[in-house]
Amino acid sequence: MAIVTDIKNGLKTRLETITGIRVHNQPVDSVQELPACIILTEQIGYPLAFGGNAMEGQLRIVFLVDSAVKEQAMRTLDTYLHPGNGSAVIRAIYGDDSLGTTVDQIVSVSAENIGVRRLNDGDAIGADFVVRWVRSS
Repeated sequence: MAIVTDIKNGLKTRLETITGIRVHNQPVDSVQELPACIILTEQIGYPLAFGGNAMEGQLRIVFLVDSAVKEQAMRTLDTYLHPGNGSAVIRAIYGDDSLGTTVDQIVSVSAENIGVRRLNDGDAIGADFVVRWVRSS
């Protein structure tokens, strides 16, 4: 069973509901088209309270909006950050908080590292979304 891959695929499916976003569920050498996001496995835990095959984990979505560091790029990023906007990352994720039944529930989502990001070939505007989940079986 490739449970973590299935969970990442479920998250990828949710993020693809945002029009125009390129979603990678594995690390990539370079990102050619923006906006884009890369889903990374950050942490896996095995809670004793659930027993058996229970898991909890944390995924990090590295979300990049524009390679030009400018005011308009920050405004564009704001549209993905605001939960009231139809293209908000949080709305896409919570649109199916079981990620197609791969997890019991998304426990929390937060945004971190908002602003200018240093990349190999220059800077970009973006944010990290941290997604915590739990699976009891």
